[in-house]
Amino acid sequence: MTYRPEWLSDSAEVLVADLKRGTCDASALDFDVVVVGSGYGGAVAAARFAGARDERGVSLRVCVLERGREYVPGAFPARFSDVPGYVRFSRYDDAGAKGQRDGLFDFRFGAQVSVLLASGLGGGSLINASVAEPAHADVFSDPAWPASIRKHGLASASDRARAMLRPADAPEGDAKHQALRRFARSAGMKVRAAKIAVHQGAAGDNPQG
Repeated sequence: MTYRPEWLSDSAEVLVADLKRGTCDASALDFDVVVVGSGYGGAVAAARFAGARDERGVSLRVCVLERGREYVPGAFPARFSDVPGYVRFSRYDDAGAKGQRDGLFDFRFGAQVSVLLASGLGGGSLINASVAEPAHADVFSDPAWPASIRKHGLASASDRARAMLRPADAPEGDAKHQALRRFARSAGMKVRAAKIAVHQGAAGDNPQG
């Protein structure tokens, strides 16, 4: 059986075209909640709103807006030579973004802090493999952090995030994982599977619905 990707989203261009042709009722765009961004934060917020009801007991209508594209298996860059077509970047001394406007890899270079973001349906999970490892306890002892964070850390917030995302051990059956495991052991390092926030159970509902 040939694999056919399941698209989860519609582009804004399709919506605008449908409105112009009259094939989409403008009342369909009347939402109770609009969530901007589809990364970990936006996705969790949208999921919770979608499961909520208003004072009349009616389910909320939720819209999620995402600047980037939707990527299905086979749509990601497969070679280093493909990467330039997926990059967007900006500098602190030049407000205008360069490269691809909806580039998957979004580099933002600051005077003191630089950040790599992901632009696409799923946000950062598209480029960080959904790794959900807790930070080491000594990370927040750095004096660069605000005093309240140095004193209390982010343990309670991290615990809530883990309870929502339910990270589990990443599968390690492929040749790449086996090669990395052998390399780490040869270097005298301890090895374990990384925790990832990916539902690995049977198709259908995940722990969040």
